[in-house]
Amino acid sequence: MAANLDRVYIELHMSQQRNVITIDGPSGSGKSTLAKLLAEKLSYAHLNTGSIYRAVAYLAITNNVDCSDEESVLNLLKNAKIELKYSSHGEAETYLNGSVLGDEIRTVQISEGTSKVAVLKSVRESLKEIQRNAFPETGLVAEGRDMGTVIFPDATLKFYIDVDQDVRIERRLKQLEEAHDKGIKELGTTKTSTTKTTFDRNSLKEQMKIEIADRDKRDAEREIAPLKPAPDAIMIDNSLQTLTETLQNMYHHATQRGL
Repeated sequence: MAANLDRVYIELHMSQQRNVITIDGPSGSGKSTLAKLLAEKLSYAHLNTGSIYRAVAYLAITNNVDCSDEESVLNLLKNAKIELKYSSHGEAETYLNGSVLGDEIRTVQISEGTSKVAVLKSVRESLKEIQRNAFPETGLVAEGRDMGTVIFPDATLKFYIDVDQDVRIERRLKQLEEAHDKGIKELGTTKTSTTKTTFDRNSLKEQMKIEIADRDKRDAEREIAPLKPAPDAIMIDNSLQTLTETLQNMYHHATQRGL
C-alpha cells in the first residue's frame, strides 16, 4: 500500500512541476545552514525535516516514553499536532501542539532520541505527508536524511553533504556552547557561579565521539530509509571549504538547472 501511495505522490508531484532541491547528510554536516542559505538565495522555502523528528523525540521524552517503543510513540503522535510555519521574521519554525520549538530540541539527549524514533517505520510513514506538503506555494529546499531517496525521489536537484567526523563534533560543540552561554546570559549568572552553569567541553567531546559514531552506524544500517546518497545526488564535501565556497558551489549547480 505504501509503495502505491508513493507512486501516486510522484505522479501528482511531477504534474504540479514544483521545484524541489534535496540536501541529505549526517548530523553536523552543515546541511541545515546550507539549506537555509540556499533557500534564501533562491527565494525558496526551507524545510528542516530533522526538526520534525526532533519534535517527535521531544514529545516522547517529555512524556516519559521510550523512543524505541514504536507503538507508544505512534500513539503519542496520533494525539499530537506538528506544524511547520513561518515566523513574522520569515524564519521556518516547527510547532508542537501550538508551541514553537527551539533550543530544547537541540540537546544531546534529544539527538539520541531522534535517531531512535527515526528508525520506526510507522512513525516515518505518519510524517511523510507533513514533509511533502510543506510550504506548497513555492519552490522548496528540503534537508534531512532521506529527502532525495524517499520523500522527494523525483526532486529537481539532489545534494549529499558529507564532512569529517572531527569537524562535525567541533561544530556541534560550538552550537551547544553558544546555547549554553545564551542561557547563562538570560539568567544573569556567570559560567563559574554554580556547577549547573559549567560547560565541560572536553568531557562532552569524548561523549559525543562515541554517540556520533554509534548514531552514524545506526542511521546507515537501519532497515527503514537508511542514510545514504541518492544515486543521482551531487556529492559535496563540507570539511575544508568555507561556508561561502560550499554555498556558491551548490548555487552554481542550481542555476545550471535553471532553478
